[in-house]
Amino acid sequence: MMEVNDSNIKPVDRLEGMDLLQGWHVVSKHERHPRGTGGCFSVSYLVKNKEGTEAFLKAFDLMSAFRADNFTLEVEALFKAFNFECDLLEKCKTCSRVVTSISHGVAEVSGVGHLNRVPYLIFERAKHNIREETYSWKEFDIAWALRKMIFEKKKDKHQEMRLINPYRYFDF
Repeated sequence: MMEVNDSNIKPVDRLEGMDLLQGWHVVSKHERHPRGTGGCFSVSYLVKNKEGTEAFLKAFDLMSAFRADNFTLEVEALFKAFNFECDLLEKCKTCSRVVTSISHGVAEVSGVGHLNRVPYLIFERAKHNIREETYSWKEFDIAWALRKMIFEKKKDKHQEMRLINPYRYFDF
């Protein structure tokens, strides 16, 4: 575990430099795009394993949830979101157009008191998410958006159309 003395920094912001389960090392924090949305209760990092594979880590921010006015609801929602994402990503491992989950776990940050555990998910690396892709557009491309829709047949033979959170991949 990494020791950090600054008590004003939240545990979720202290993962840089830590070694995690399955040989992952937290390389650097990913700064959110100035117009970025989402991620109110999470922080993103670049991680790398011993083989040199880079990936994206999403760390869940428990402290922000505990500081919310309706903290019991926020904490409940955060844990539900984490568990839902773990379950969904496990079910989507064989799907195309869905970012693959590589690992998940809990980092223990020393020097922060009782709330020192930070749940995280590790995903294969993408250059940016769909929100960042659309920031450069001058107008919304409806044809592109519709091509990203996925049609699924439910067991009752009805079709459901849903938008998966697509990621666009690039070589670095």
